[in-house]
Amino acid sequence: MLIQSIIIPDTVTELKVAQFRGCKSLRQITIPNSVVRIEDGAFQGCESLASITVPDSVTHMGDQVFFECTRLADVSLPDSVTRIGVNSFLDCIALKTFRMPAAVTEIAFNAFRNCSALTAIALPPTLTELGTGVFGRCSSLESIVLPGALTRIAPFTFTRCHSLKSITIGNKVKEIQHDAIRFCTSLETITIPSSVTIIGRMAFAECSSLEQVDFPDSVKHIEDCAFAECSSLYATPPASVQSYGPGAFIGCRMVSVPIEGLAAFEASM
Repeated sequence: MLIQSIIIPDTVTELKVAQFRGCKSLRQITIPNSVVRIEDGAFQGCESLASITVPDSVTHMGDQVFFECTRLADVSLPDSVTRIGVNSFLDCIALKTFRMPAAVTEIAFNAFRNCSALTAIALPPTLTELGTGVFGRCSSLESIVLPGALTRIAPFTFTRCHSLKSITIGNKVKEIQHDAIRFCTSLETITIPSSVTIIGRMAFAECSSLEQVDFPDSVKHIEDCAFAECSSLYATPPASVQSYGPGAFIGCRMVSVPIEGLAAFEASM
């Protein structure tokens, strides 16, 4: 007989590694307030699980906890959780509603990658680390506000977020790293804050609708193909840029470089 519903007894304090992994018929699970830890892969591959509420007692959630829960649409995590682990919701393609804990400090590698139904998510001001690829291929995500404590936008963070129209970048971000916002084909404008000094390789490459980038004078380095094939972009990089990587603006509609920065631009060609 295939198990569809589980009520965990209140004597349990920990859900062990891969405890319910691959329970493809599991539709409903009740987690008691006695549970304080949910370990790696506890619900991985529970393909029929549609919603879950994690109780306030839980303080630790491991990696890959809900990886490949392909029908999971509604998740509520308590404020007691401060880290969302590696691949936690990777390939949760039905996820639409997510209640983010108010005290989260880290969202790790690929945590929400390919959550293709997710249209919006609120990030708390406590967040200091947004890992590589966290929202990659979230193709329905329309807007995002990055909290002020972040100091970088990691590689592949928003790659192929094709519906993304608005990104607000906090004023402590120093580096937009390689491929961070690549293939965001609905993005039309972006303001880069005055804290940013480096725009990495292919950071905005192939953002084909991008028309305007507001560059601050803090930008010192624009790396290889950073805005390559941004075919709608009329780019006006500031005089502060000391180095351009090869093809930094290749395929753009037009590039207007101030005379003070012309030598650095020509050196990249």
